[in-house]
Amino acid sequence: MRVLTTFTPAQRIALAARDGGCRWGDCDKPPAMTDAHHVEHWLHDHGSTDLRLGILLCNPHHRLLHNQGWQILERQGRHWLRPPASVDPGQQLVEMRSKSPAALEQHPVQHDRDQRIGGPT
Repeated sequence: MRVLTTFTPAQRIALAARDGGCRWGDCDKPPAMTDAHHVEHWLHDHGSTDLRLGILLCNPHHRLLHNQGWQILERQGRHWLRPPASVDPGQQLVEMRSKSPAALEQHPVQHDRDQRIGGPT
């Protein structure tokens, strides 16, 4: 039986440190303006409320995700965005990189590389 359906304040702080704000593309909303999204929906998929399956999204991107057919996948600690077929018929995955300064120091963004290549299928 599931105990928590929302992220705790401590989990929100950890998500803010890891994600640095909304993880959607080039969105620059800070952690204070985000929702903690369950990558595996807690009601339908019995997803757990843990850091590995949580990701920060601003309210507009959170609504877009739920209402327009977008999906987020977690693979080995990395998050990937799958667009609906109406946006990308091939539904190529795009990595959702952290915007946290600490994460950027560890894994700098390579602007000359298409981040869509090499993602999980």
